Amino acid sequence: MAEVAVIYCRVSTAEQAQEGISLEAQEACCRAFCQKNGIKVQGVFVERGESARTTNRPILQEMLSFCGKKRKLITKIVVYKIDRLSRNKNSYFAMQVYLKKYEISIKSATEPLGDDSPVGRLLEGILASVSEFESDLVSQRTKLSMQQARSSGRIVHSAPVGYMMRKIEGGKSIAVHDPQRAPFVLKAFKMIASGDYSQAYVRRLLTCEGFLTRKSNPVSGQTFRRILSNRTYAGWIKVSDEIGYVRGDFEPIVSDKLFLRVQKTLEEKRCRGARLTLDNPDFPLRGFVKCGCCGLPLTGCWSKGNTKKYPYYRCRSKSCSFGSIRKEHLETSFMDYLRNSIPGSEEVEVSRATLLEQWGREQSAREEEGTSLLVQLESIQQDRQKLRKAFIYDAAIDRSTYEEETERLARLELGIRDQMEQTSNGTEYLPELLDKAITVISTVASTWYEGNLDTRRKVQYTLFPGGLTYTKSHWVRTPPSGSQICIYDLFSPSLSCLATPTGIEPVLPA
Repeated sequence: MAEVAVIYCRVSTAEQAQEGISLEAQEACCRAFCQKNGIKVQGVFVERGESARTTNRPILQEMLSFCGKKRKLITKIVVYKIDRLSRNKNSYFAMQVYLKKYEISIKSATEPLGDDSPVGRLLEGILASVSEFESDLVSQRTKLSMQQARSSGRIVHSAPVGYMMRKIEGGKSIAVHDPQRAPFVLKAFKMIASGDYSQAYVRRLLTCEGFLTRKSNPVSGQTFRRILSNRTYAGWIKVSDEIGYVRGDFEPIVSDKLFLRVQKTLEEKRCRGARLTLDNPDFPLRGFVKCGCCGLPLTGCWSKGNTKKYPYYRCRSKSCSFGSIRKEHLETSFMDYLRNSIPGSEEVEVSRATLLEQWGREQSAREEEGTSLLVQLESIQQDRQKLRKAFIYDAAIDRSTYEEETERLARLELGIRDQMEQTSNGTEYLPELLDKAITVISTVASTWYEGNLDTRRKVQYTLFPGGLTYTKSHWVRTPPSGSQICIYDLFSPSLSCLATPTGIEPVLPA
């Protein structure tokens, strides 16, 4: 009885599959092998653009299923080389065990696999290991080549949303701005940097304006978050965890200053995340006001009466003696506290003049520091030119030294630019900001009363970053932490009412 086989052909890239030469050559060689050995060909399975490092390939699985169904007919699988079937020796032998159940063997048209003798199995194992070794070697070379490309500032994978790859002379590709999507990316960074909008709102707004992926799908929330944290948009490429970032050979969509401002805004919002989940328009003071007995934030709830429900603020602790307080009583008391905290006009003017005088001195110091940083930047540029001359023209250093020094200078430049960002951040418009703060303070009570939940929250945490404590007789302001500043402290220190310290000492009078 004549033996019956199926032929399996594979190429690993789509380009090879489109050319078709390799596939045709494989099939022709396999058919010649079958004809020479008197084997009847039952079918041909062709895999286009799939890697042999995994068995999760549609055509391969189709062939194995076909062999299982036709196990009484099929006796062999013929391939051009065994690396067409698998480049992983473990997968290859697992496949061999699976086929052996149906008494189906694997034959190579160009390699002497031999019979089922010990020598034949040894030879087959060596060929499978060599296929895996070649695959690993190619993978290693590819990774090194890609790292080298990243060290040169090139985008090696698909361009992120907002960029597109363009072919240039020599067959290389460079990243350029996508005229359709880059403006949306820039707008997203600017809106998030302002701190006035959430990621969800900005994403929905831009989607309505036409911000879509290359497949014309809306940008998902996960993709949008990745865009905002991707340093590529600021013109930087990550080489590796050990080396870090280098300047890209493409034009950034956003500046370093804007990118860092967005990261700071996102970090601040992450820190406030737990608090924001407590937002409820019925209880704007929930989480903001703390219990005067135990210090826990007050929560809000509706209590059922005989005929209707009534809103209350209450302490989170069931064992606390604070109990609860009617919503209108607490909020009216808060409004009175805001009105009584407004400083007088004379006190405001004195504080304003003092602040501007101090700001002027600090501004001069910042300008001097900025000048010093600019000098350091110019020095780095000169060092970079000298380094390029020593490598390209004088051949005084090798490539490894050149790349190490280039990366060192890039890190120095990034550090200096970060310092410049910190030096200039928030200092240019202090007089205008003070005038706005004075306006806010003078109308703060009515602004809070007439505002929506978001406005009320902004007023509360702008005036009292550390929150307030209520003792049912008076209000106590919790000291702000870290770099937080209370606006009232700027214009009327005498009105500051910090939390009264408690501990081993007797409680001080408020």
